[in-house]
Amino acid sequence: MLGLRLSFLIVVSALTVVPGVGGATTRATQAGQVPVFRAGVDLVQVFASVRDASGQPVRGLGAEDFAVFDNDRLVSLQVVSEVAGAPPEGPSWSRTHSSNVATNNSVEEKRLVVLVIDDGRLGLYGRDRTRMLELGRAVVHNLAKDDLACVVFTATNRGAQDFTADRDLLLQAVDSLGGGFGSGNYAPVMAAYSVDVLRRVAETLADTSARRKVLVYLGTGHAIAVQPPNTSKPSKAPTPGSLTQNDIFNVSARVDALLKAAQKAGIAVYIIDPRRSVTDQRSPVTQFVKDVARHTGAIAVVGEPDSARAVMQILDDAGQYYILGFRADETVRPGLYRRLRVEVKRPGLSVRSQTGYYPPSTVLGNERFTELQGAPTTHAVASALPLGTLPLQMSLTSFAGARDGGPVQGQIGVAVAVRNDGEDPSTTTGAVEMEVRVFDGEGRKEVFSALDRRTILPSGQVSPQPVIQLAAGRYNVRVALRLIDGQLMGSVYGTVNVSDFAKDGLSASGVFVLDSGVPLEAWRSGVSSVRRHFSKTETVALVASVYAPQRSMSADVDIQVLNGADAIVHRESRKIELGPDTLPTGAVVRLDLPLGQWASGPYLAQIVIRSGKIQLHRDLVFAVR
Repeated sequence: MLGLRLSFLIVVSALTVVPGVGGATTRATQAGQVPVFRAGVDLVQVFASVRDASGQPVRGLGAEDFAVFDNDRLVSLQVVSEVAGAPPEGPSWSRTHSSNVATNNSVEEKRLVVLVIDDGRLGLYGRDRTRMLELGRAVVHNLAKDDLACVVFTATNRGAQDFTADRDLLLQAVDSLGGGFGSGNYAPVMAAYSVDVLRRVAETLADTSARRKVLVYLGTGHAIAVQPPNTSKPSKAPTPGSLTQNDIFNVSARVDALLKAAQKAGIAVYIIDPRRSVTDQRSPVTQFVKDVARHTGAIAVVGEPDSARAVMQILDDAGQYYILGFRADETVRPGLYRRLRVEVKRPGLSVRSQTGYYPPSTVLGNERFTELQGAPTTHAVASALPLGTLPLQMSLTSFAGARDGGPVQGQIGVAVAVRNDGEDPSTTTGAVEMEVRVFDGEGRKEVFSALDRRTILPSGQVSPQPVIQLAAGRYNVRVALRLIDGQLMGSVYGTVNVSDFAKDGLSASGVFVLDSGVPLEAWRSGVSSVRRHFSKTETVALVASVYAPQRSMSADVDIQVLNGADAIVHRESRKIELGPDTLPTGAVVRLDLPLGQWASGPYLAQIVIRSGKIQLHRDLVFAVR
């Protein structure tokens, strides 16, 4: 069995609260270490943000401009690297739509953004669900092009989303925000829940090698005086009979465990207090969010009523920084807290970084995964992020099917190819070992697993393509490939929604892509291409199927294609007839792309299906070269 490590979502969202944090502290110690550069020796990695007097980022600094103190001892910097994030670019539709092809390309170089929404304490914010939705959507809209992001809630994670670059999936997750619990006596236990979720995020990402790890927490603070490494305490004297002031769930110790995990993992905890107005900027609750952010090298935004402005403050800060690397003191015992202070020598500048770290452990990384059993591919799907040694792409397409004349059921086609982001032809062919694991939306239950051999075609596509029967719901799919004649191995993760094709009044499949490598009728068996970059001389069709299992009806279909300048380059409308007699195939909507008529660049195809008050949307992003 893979255990909890197989799903990022279940590790960070499990609602398990027990008095004290004894187990949590031990787990934080074992989970990982401060991120390091691997260059013969381990270098402690520190992220530093430098600003001028007006708050603007300062660029062009070198090692001579910094002074770093480890427990008040000046250290010699071995590495100084500047990272200047670029603002979101591309057409306006790229803020909400991106390629639905999952990839494992250059994962270690991407910024990881974890959006944690405190739905458990929504009652404390005046039940302002609209405000939380505004903030969550703004985070997704302003992610950088290459960011990988996920969405986690502190209470209900049915709509949570694992790491993806698909903006549409992230927005769906944000929009799944429920009404939360009330305040009153729920406040203390939900405070413990919220802090534990943040800690689990840090612990789970401790072993990832991403360049930058950012946690964005949408929630207010707690009446806890933050004092790392292990001396945080309630900010007020206990009041007899008060659940909050007595700290019966030991929130202060949980906060210490959070800071320890964050400083070990090198995660910056950015916080946006969702309250639109905060009159007391020095209250214990407000000071809490500022201190947690400060100790992890981040900032907190409190009392900013403009949601977009609040989000841009933190994302701009998280995108402009320096990576400082120094050799850890080999005489210091691993696991002991070390104070960290970074100074900048140029006058008029300020610098911010985490305030402490834990020396790297010498324990071998694979000793942390002794619970993993089975094939090498099983290990490749067991981490928070996919393995990128073998470049892979995957698209997941849901559709209705019926086997041997049986009832209509939901199915997904799993298209996988050995191919990089540039869509270059594959140079890898032959036999491959393929493992497929499917979990429910929260990652709590495995609903399908298979391990067998397949063939990589000259196009890079894996054949035959797996087709999996699934009930209606949201699923996380993880696939690993290992070359039979070599050691190369990779994994790729994706998410798919399956409609209840047998019961929904109106439903539709995903969009199948039929290029020169896919027979025109292959989509009926769930076969699709993972390619999204096409030449002007190619013949490519997009196909979706529409279902109405309960009664006969007609539906209007509007199709339009937008280019990179947000201009409509193709538009058409049609009417389709639906009913039980069209199942399981349904009514087919097909668009032959006139690629030769379009300029090179990105495009968004939108299919809108309407019948009465029901409206369905199916979109696909592609490019012409």
